Amino acid sequence: MSVTVRRLMTEFLKWAGQALAPATVAAYKHQLGKIPPCVRRKRASRIRPIDLTAWAKSWHEGQAFVRLLNWALRDARLIKSNPLACCRLASRGQRRRILARAALVRIMRTGRRASRAFTLALRETLARPQEIRAATWEHLQSEDIDTPLDVALACGKALIVQHEFKDRRRRGDTTRPRVLLVSRRLGRLILRIGRDRTTRSGPIFLNNLGRAWSKNAVRCLFRRIRRRLAIIADANGENVVAYTFRHSLATLAASKGVHGRTLADLLGHVETRTTDRYIHLQVSHLREARVRFAPDRACVRAAATPSL
Repeated sequence: MSVTVRRLMTEFLKWAGQALAPATVAAYKHQLGKIPPCVRRKRASRIRPIDLTAWAKSWHEGQAFVRLLNWALRDARLIKSNPLACCRLASRGQRRRILARAALVRIMRTGRRASRAFTLALRETLARPQEIRAATWEHLQSEDIDTPLDVALACGKALIVQHEFKDRRRRGDTTRPRVLLVSRRLGRLILRIGRDRTTRSGPIFLNNLGRAWSKNAVRCLFRRIRRRLAIIADANGENVVAYTFRHSLATLAASKGVHGRTLADLLGHVETRTTDRYIHLQVSHLREARVRFAPDRACVRAAATPSL
């Protein structure tokens, strides 16, 4: 049976609505919506690589189309082969911009109380923005079962434990939760937030309107921050966004000697090679490393002085 790309899109999004997270479905709907009408009308069996490369300018656009055809082939069995299986996609973009600690502090001090709380949580936990958005009072736990939660928050011995998070299904042990460490500073902030609430339930961090942070609200927050602090895109066209906190802090942690599996667990990565993409080369870090093993000048002078 030969079906059109439009029919595949309809069936795929119907399946995705039941099998995938709402944010993932929205992302696929957005990317697949960019497929030109002339391509949508084509029979899937007549699709050629040029039907992708002629319009897909980013990796995400190309990947969504290829994923659609893979689903139609393997899961739905609506086509007999994927005509784009060997098509080379555009290179996947990678965030490279990082900020110094002073710049992060400037951003954290910008905006209203709710905005400052959200950015502080990003800095203190190294979490993904969506993990901070999803953090609820029910996720809070004390490290020591015998320590009351409020005491644990005040002394930096509390945790945010989430059982639904990105990459959970990729883990060998799908029952293992995502654990965010709550520092003393963040714990005191959470206590202050709790004193202002009538009930401790639902999302911990709310926006300026008292609602749960959405993906778009976070995007708008950093747009306002960039405008207020006159932060422009760098030479590569990359803007400062919520994920810039994560990359900056991962690079800082690596420069302080946190590496491998430990850093991967802090960031919530399944594989350490994913963590490597978050560690960006900095000349200052290289200079610090050079100083550690450079011979002391006094020793060099002593070695150069001939003995009598």
